[in-house]
Amino acid sequence: MYDSICERTSIAKKRSRIEMVQIKIKFTKDLLELGIYSTEEVKEMIVAQFEDN
Repeated sequence: MYDSICERTSIAKKRSRIEMVQIKIKFTKDLLELGIYSTEEVKEMIVAQFEDN
């Protein structure tokens, strides 16, 4: 009936990871709109992010 602590923790971690990715995407979009980064620089950052994981 009740979820175990491990299950709830696992769900919370997944949700917080998704939220962090959403925050990073929003931040990157904001920087693009301000003209701080070029599209190529953003592509390089995204590729580097996936290589780290």
